[in-house]
Amino acid sequence: MNKYHYIGCFVDREELTRYVNAVSTGHLWREITVPHVTFVFEPDEVNRELFGAKVKVQAVGYGNNGINEGLKVKLYCENRVIAEMAEGIKVPHITLSVDKGGKAYDTRYLKFYDIEPFVLEGVFGGYTQNGIVDCGD
Repeated sequence: MNKYHYIGCFVDREELTRYVNAVSTGHLWREITVPHVTFVFEPDEVNRELFGAKVKVQAVGYGNNGINEGLKVKLYCENRVIAEMAEGIKVPHITLSVDKGGKAYDTRYLKFYDIEPFVLEGVFGGYTQNGIVDCGD
């Protein structure tokens, strides 16, 4: 079994919350405690040498359908490998909260409304099967 549940770009929850409070229509039953943009779910292979790379995350949209709440984002990274991985994400997003029975995966299907863009600095890393964020040494 792979050590990582997913790899992606992790953002600071407190900083994210400050921005989100201005656009949120209300959080749902379960808030996501480790906000991130998933790059690969249940990866077969992981290149830990990429962990720790900075990724600029620009929030451009907000959506909440009562089941999922999230942000649509654009990703920018100087590391070409990570940038190419980011380009392969169909709908880059950060799930903020889900209702009972809601799945974070479904956030990508939200209708996102344009918001005043804001930028966060993210860090590329992995989320282990044990619930630990690993962004390198």
